[in-house]
Amino acid sequence: MGEGGVPQFEYDKSWPNVPAAWKAGGAVTAVSNDAQGNIWLMTRPKFHPASTPKDTIPPAILQFDAKGNFVQGWGGTSGPGYNWPQNEHGMSVDSKGFVWIVGNHDISTTNPDNAAKDTSARPPNDSQVLKFTKDG
Repeated sequence: MGEGGVPQFEYDKSWPNVPAAWKAGGAVTAVSNDAQGNIWLMTRPKFHPASTPKDTIPPAILQFDAKGNFVQGWGGTSGPGYNWPQNEHGMSVDSKGFVWIVGNHDISTTNPDNAAKDTSARPPNDSQVLKFTKDG
């Protein structure tokens, strides 16, 4: 505890243990936990530089155990019956283990899809809430 009883935090460079083949660089936009003590991260794979080899970019959803060991990763592309958000924004894991994700309806110049400033041109994929099982 610090002065006045305020908690003090220390950066742990060993957490998480991301597979060595993956490059850092995508933004982490959400963190959640599940009933088993796992930690879930939502990233933005599209925020890696265009020159980054595709096989070194981690998926959008990453699951780690409490010790920081990588469990699984998935997401970042559309699948049967849904379109993946253009700009990943939020995620939550509910008490039944379902993973909920949303886009941020972004029209700024930081949007990796360079959506037009005209609000009628906002990416429709970001105007939805998606529910997944833990394995995507």
